[in-house]
This record gives sequence, C-alpha cells and structure tokens, in this order.
Amino acid sequence: MYKQFPLNFHPLAQKAAEGSICVGNALGNDKFFAYVDETFKSKNPTIDTITKIAIDLWMKESEFKKCLDSNVSVGKVSADMQEVQTLFRVNWTPGNVLLNKKTGKFVVV
Repeated sequence: MYKQFPLNFHPLAQKAAEGSICVGNALGNDKFFAYVDETFKSKNPTIDTITKIAIDLWMKESEFKKCLDSNVSVGKVSADMQEVQTLFRVNWTPGNVLLNKKTGKFVVV
C-alpha cells in the first residue's frame, strides 16, 4: 500500500503527490507507480516536469492540468498524511511500515 507524505521543504512535493493521484485515478495503478517513480527520478520536479511525466504515461495534458488546478486530490493527500501520522507515528519519508493485519502489530522501518 502506498500513502502520500509530501515533505513541506520540497517546493513541489504537494503538487507532485496530487499529480500521482490524478494519474492513478485516470490511468490506473500501474501508471500511478510509474508516475511516482519518474517524479522521484527527477529530483526537483517542476510543474512542467510532472505534466510531461503524466503526458508520457498517456494522460491528456488538459485533463492532468484540470485535475491539478481543481485541488481535487488535496483531501486524499491530507488523509494519507494524517493516517500514517496517527496510526503509525510516521513523520518522515521514507516511512515504511510492516503491518500484521491479523494482530494489528506493526514495525516502522
């Protein structure tokens, strides 16, 4: 499972996270993970960079920009952050959690 946790000291982390949700909703999980991988490879992405990544994954530019501009994904990003902070006390990235679904016990790695 992947949860968003954009760090506030990265200028475009929030928009990049929102973009991943836009891509995932429009194109599915495979493209979601491809977008995330390419975004991380770019180190310091710009709006142009993340837009190009979405286009390269076959998302329409107008659809991607409309999704980003609408802030429709903000709530999902915030909910992800809240969940990992509350349930697992994770406040950084990467914050990997091994969870035993039967017992509810977890280890933060």
